[in-house]
Amino acid sequence: MKNSSFLFLPLFMIQLIACESNTELASDESAISKYELVKADSIIVDYMENINILDFDREREIILGYHSRSGDYIEFDLSGNILNEVNLIGEGPNDHGKNTYQVNYIGGGKVGVAAIGRYFIYNSDWQLESKVDFDFAGSYRVTASGSYITSGFSQSQDASNPFISISSVGFDVRKKEDLQNPHLFNVNVKTGEGMYFHHFPDSSFYLQSDQLFINMMDQISSYNIEKQVLDVIHRAEPILYRYDVSLAEPKLIDSYRFEYENPNSPRGIPFDSPPEVLMGGGGATIYANQLLTDLQSFGDMQLVSYLERHPLSDMINPSTLDGKLLREIYESPAKRWSYLIKDGKRISENMPSISPGIALQLGKGRFLSRNYVDEEVERDKQLFYIYELREVGN
Repeated sequence: MKNSSFLFLPLFMIQLIACESNTELASDESAISKYELVKADSIIVDYMENINILDFDREREIILGYHSRSGDYIEFDLSGNILNEVNLIGEGPNDHGKNTYQVNYIGGGKVGVAAIGRYFIYNSDWQLESKVDFDFAGSYRVTASGSYITSGFSQSQDASNPFISISSVGFDVRKKEDLQNPHLFNVNVKTGEGMYFHHFPDSSFYLQSDQLFINMMDQISSYNIEKQVLDVIHRAEPILYRYDVSLAEPKLIDSYRFEYENPNSPRGIPFDSPPEVLMGGGGATIYANQLLTDLQSFGDMQLVSYLERHPLSDMINPSTLDGKLLREIYESPAKRWSYLIKDGKRISENMPSISPGIALQLGKGRFLSRNYVDEEVERDKQLFYIYELREVGN
């Protein structure tokens, strides 16, 4: 999308623009490098259940995982040795309970756990050091559903820095004037003072439309450890926002549109729809055949990933969505691609994304895959691959 008017062009005009864009891209191919995500190593962990990866402690080279059924945290090193297994979902003085939604290393071997309205800090031995209640700014309702847990984004910080950036998991918007994104906020873990940031700018097509695009407003974040900034994109709007999140009031450093074209015209739910349509059930979910899915930031570059489904799985009008059609969409063929951008310019060809996908970044240009099932590996052991980004030619 070049701008919001793109959404309303006739089909033949869209096709014409797409052809012209492809011609321009072809003329620039000589300036675009070819990269590959090369399998460089593997990690086998002697653990029977799937491990969901949460974060990587660069200081100690320790990976933090989570088993969603038991609630166990698992720490293991790059050789696959399990260092810690701990469960904190009880009601004891050292526990944080069930309603957690972001867990990260925060420096000095410490682990930060964001729960509903409360932040917990554990030392490297998983002993509770402190907890603080949030004091949210604004009038938004932030919620988490049950035992939901995600890394949000990896952000290893100096443990002496009291400001922690958190990605929330819920919001409540009932009118267009409230269409701001409270998914990101800073919390002072000493005082509990919180501040939302990352509101949509006036140029955003989300604000320009009379439609509510619920799940496409989800932010995708990546902490750039070299630059010490947070990069943010959205699933259907190719703009990268860069923030300094080391301060109580995060500062927007830069924002720019990067080269990506979604051939679908986004559809949403009218703001004047009844509340049960706006906020309830499947009627509030938007599906696309092409969406941005991941962001990894390092140095001066970003690795952007997107999902491309079969052309028949166009954007669906929520009012006509049914279970059978939804299953057909998810079962349709799909490809996952990645490419590199720098200063908003594409600098690489499309690369097939690794399967089953990147779980987190281990360092500049090094990535850990999600849990992988391989018939050659015993099923009671978890296999992860380490990939390296390598330039293979121009």
